[in-house]
Amino acid sequence: MLCDIARLAQLVERFIDVEDVGGSSPSPRTKNTMDLEKEIEALKARNRKVEEEKSWETSLFRKAVVAVLTYIVVVLFFMTASLPHPFLSALVPTAGFMLSTLSLPWFKKLWQKSRTR
Repeated sequence: MLCDIARLAQLVERFIDVEDVGGSSPSPRTKNTMDLEKEIEALKARNRKVEEEKSWETSLFRKAVVAVLTYIVVVLFFMTASLPHPFLSALVPTAGFMLSTLSLPWFKKLWQKSRTR
């Protein structure tokens, strides 16, 4: 039993010593420069797209469009429900939306500061 454990220990030790050694078989093919350049360009294109999407998501124009669409939908809902003053009443949820989206960056900075302390 002790002899088996010693042989196993020798095998493990030998494996660790020769694990990364190349031997007689050829090394795996590495990527050539052209492949790497293509990958880098693909990453740059993806990053440009992500930045463009982020820019749209945080733009004031997008927030205004969503606010106008919110106002229209709420007016239509209030009119369908026969609620009084649908045009005036629809301003409340629209203003709430605008207030929340415009104040989110401020709250985000506040939250980030509290996490770094």
